[in-house]
Amino acid sequence: MSTKTGDLGSPENNSTKSTENAKNDRAVKNDNIDVNNKYNLSDIGPYFVYVQSKENSQRLFPLRVGHYLFSNDIFKKSVENIQSLGFSRVKVILKSANAANLLVNHEILTAQNLISYIPKYFTQKKGVIRMVDTFFDDDYIMNNIQSDRKVIEIKRMHRRVTDNGEIKTVRRQMEMDISSNRNKIIDIESLTGRLRILKNEAAVKRKEKEKAKYEEKKRREKQRYYKKKQAQLAIQKGSKITKKIATKINKAVSTEEKRRKEREKKRRQRQKLKENKEKHEEYCKKERENYQKKKSLGKIKLIAEMNKREQRLQRKQWRMRQHKRRMKLKNVENFLSYNSPPESRAVTPDNQRPESPVVLDLSVNEGLNQIPGLEKSDQRKTHKRTPKEALSNTENTKLTNKLKQAERLLNETQHKLNIAKAKAERYKKQLQREHRKLLRKSSTTPTLNTKVDGIIQRGDTKEIKKQLLFGEVLQEQIKSNLQSCSTEIEKQIASKIISGRVAKKYRVAGKMNSLISNHRYNRSLRQTEIMPSRKIRMEEYAQKIKKLIFDFFVSDEVSVQTPGKKDCITVRQQKMQKRFLNDTLTNLYKKFITKHQKNDHNHEGNPQKFESFKIINAIKSDATTSRDASRAIISRQCSEGGEVICASLPTVSGLGQCVRRTRQQKNKGISVPSTIEDLNVPEGLTKTKKAKKPSIWKFLEGIQNEQGLTEMKISLRMWRNNFKAKKGRKSFRKVKDACKQLSRQLSK
Repeated sequence: MSTKTGDLGSPENNSTKSTENAKNDRAVKNDNIDVNNKYNLSDIGPYFVYVQSKENSQRLFPLRVGHYLFSNDIFKKSVENIQSLGFSRVKVILKSANAANLLVNHEILTAQNLISYIPKYFTQKKGVIRMVDTFFDDDYIMNNIQSDRKVIEIKRMHRRVTDNGEIKTVRRQMEMDISSNRNKIIDIESLTGRLRILKNEAAVKRKEKEKAKYEEKKRREKQRYYKKKQAQLAIQKGSKITKKIATKINKAVSTEEKRRKEREKKRRQRQKLKENKEKHEEYCKKERENYQKKKSLGKIKLIAEMNKREQRLQRKQWRMRQHKRRMKLKNVENFLSYNSPPESRAVTPDNQRPESPVVLDLSVNEGLNQIPGLEKSDQRKTHKRTPKEALSNTENTKLTNKLKQAERLLNETQHKLNIAKAKAERYKKQLQREHRKLLRKSSTTPTLNTKVDGIIQRGDTKEIKKQLLFGEVLQEQIKSNLQSCSTEIEKQIASKIISGRVAKKYRVAGKMNSLISNHRYNRSLRQTEIMPSRKIRMEEYAQKIKKLIFDFFVSDEVSVQTPGKKDCITVRQQKMQKRFLNDTLTNLYKKFITKHQKNDHNHEGNPQKFESFKIINAIKSDATTSRDASRAIISRQCSEGGEVICASLPTVSGLGQCVRRTRQQKNKGISVPSTIEDLNVPEGLTKTKKAKKPSIWKFLEGIQNEQGLTEMKISLRMWRNNFKAKKGRKSFRKVKDACKQLSRQLSK
């Protein structure tokens, strides 16, 4: 550690130092600034340079630094961005390393009392090397260390150790500063002490190399395969092949061929093992023991021990294996039936062959015809076919071939049709899912009608059936629950649960009549809460009064407790100490009445609250008279009251809102009547001879002054608003036309 020179122990220096630190509390330490630290040309951008003021008392803005830099043509082209990094520091981002190095301690900035530097953590990296013996000096390691980057400094780290009360420092690991780019990762090996720098692109390059190796391997395998094929063709044709080519061909065996050979080898070994019964039994015994061992360890589970997911997977595997086995047997059967000759006729008791050979003295042809049990099928080698029979046989074979071809084509088309159907079903489901996603993403939630329409459009009978069944089941369940309700409260709660605004909106209230009565349904609509409010009964009220009387008599003002241990009474398993009254019952009754009398305000007044109320009223009155800002009015009125009263007032924002509200109430316009009945019309002109409702026709004909015109403007405002009453719209149009005519006459 390097320390600055100076008398650190003197109190004057310490005091001056503390004052300087207090002034420059937001300043950055100048020990970290190194003007000689610069970027290498091989470093990757962006390039950062920090600029800060020397005094640290004045704030530094990016706009000011940009003004200085853009006066120079070099920096004008190379500066990308300028960002603020606190009170008196700015970060300049440049395009090139040369421009960043040039900006360090440049005249443009030093003339304006500014420092520019590159922080060390942008150009250097620190690392710790462990397991380095203390036998080696720092200079020896510095001279002999190998690294891709330049090693700037090496120093041994120390650790404090107490040995018999004495504090000692022990040399431990090594700390190292090396020049590095921040875009490269540094990994310091512990044993060798070498520094291995990995670039960001190393992983990508490694993958590319692996890919290239794999492609090369594939290419070589293909080449070997084609060479082998060519050689085989050449051998078949009878061309000459040299010994070298033959050896190459034998070596170029594909991976699949090797695997096939290995499989054949294992098959032969298994066959050999089966032939030797003793060895086979030993092998089976070992396998059984291994199985039991794995079972006991829990590596192999029975189907009952598995969870539901594992059971599903196991059963799926069983199904696949069984299907595979059946297909294998089926293929073997088909192969045998296709390739085997037709069967001969079955031997019956009528056409049985003789057990012992019979020697007959017949000619060859006659003997063959007259041997019992020998049919025409057995004589096909001796019988010569006629040309007609030969022709019929060829036609039969052609027909059978055509039939087989047609069957094959039918199977193929059926398979294609099944695939197409499966695809169509899959795409249909995908479309439905996307449609649901879009509905979910849309801001407006779909109504019940749209949901029902969607189910009907999809035409999914299963879903429709499920929804209908759910509705019917729900209806039956509600019916049974309502029948089980015995008390009035239970019935009210049940009727409130199944009725509401949603049922009223979709006009299914008529369906509710089958469940609850119309009177109960209307009553439940009027209720706001589900649980009905109960009235306080007289018993509860009596219990409250009893408790008040008990507390009154037990209090020390009314009665005195006896000190004796045995002066107690037990009533209803409740033990209490005896008490003596201080006064007569009549006086105590009067005292109880005065204490618990209703509308009795004997509490102490709160002057603080009263004064704060006066200040708020003064603020309101001042807001109506003066046109000052709300904060000025609040400060003026609060200055008159004390600190304690001001503390009890609402917040400044709340008082400002109060000022704005009072001013709005004062300056609000004429209130527009909401209906025709609310319109102020003279008494003599309110009704016609027939109608009971107020009419304006007579009133409009009699208006001839400015007062009438203002009243008609009120009616125009009414017309502009969208009234609920449909009958009044036509009349207000006529009012508007009449008002226009009247205004023209008055202007003339």
